[in-house]
Amino acid sequence: MNSTAVQPGGGSAYNTDYGWGVVNAWNAINALSQPFISVNAYPTSVSRSSTFGVTWSILGPTGTAVTDTHVIWGTSSGQLGNATPTQTGQTHQSYTANGLTLPSGADTLYFKVVATVNGTRYESREYPVAASNLPDFLFVLYQLLASNLLYLALFILALAAVVAFIPQRRAARARRAGFRAQTIYPNYYVQTPRASQPPPLAHPPPTSTPVHSRTESPPIEFIRPASPPSTPTGPATPMPATTMAKKRCSNCGTMVNADNMFCFFCGNPFR
Repeated sequence: MNSTAVQPGGGSAYNTDYGWGVVNAWNAINALSQPFISVNAYPTSVSRSSTFGVTWSILGPTGTAVTDTHVIWGTSSGQLGNATPTQTGQTHQSYTANGLTLPSGADTLYFKVVATVNGTRYESREYPVAASNLPDFLFVLYQLLASNLLYLALFILALAAVVAFIPQRRAARARRAGFRAQTIYPNYYVQTPRASQPPPLAHPPPTSTPVHSRTESPPIEFIRPASPPSTPTGPATPMPATTMAKKRCSNCGTMVNADNMFCFFCGNPFR
């Protein structure tokens, strides 16, 4: 521990004058006299039809020959009867076993890494790999986005925007379908001059009503008082029907009075 510690301000080992130092566990493991298997990368869950790999390295004395190292695996804990191809090399070297897949019907795969160094067999602890129920393409997309939390947040925001945008587009399309297009100018109607009608008669002719004589009783004679002579009046002079002159605006087509100086609708002056 003392020889592999580091100083806070830099430098190897601890400060012998003051006793300051920070324990470096990684350096301590590498300084061990016996080899140690370190599994560096493996998935915790995979889809049922996908393949995956395991990466490991053998720590300990540098430059020691590794005569055999591989992965053993199985579907039950403690019963690992399958093995990957054998690899050879040296300590502090990285090894990878690819092509592992979950057997049909299995929910979990268990594996260990074994190595033979200087004739001695070493094993890592047992690691589980669970089966995911997500479809393959969703699982791959999730693994890709989960590697960077920023990408995952952007994906969630984009998905929420798409879900919120579709109903708004449908509502806007429905509003546009029910809206009738309006013209620039409001609807107007050109009034045509009406034909003049003859004036009404001064005194309508009296209508005669039939008089039925009563035969049951003798007629009664009434003496009507004399009326003063009336001054004869002539027929009323008919009023000439005048028609107001109209003219059409050359700008908007609105009918206005002929004596107007400008169009009351569009403001076009008449010269």
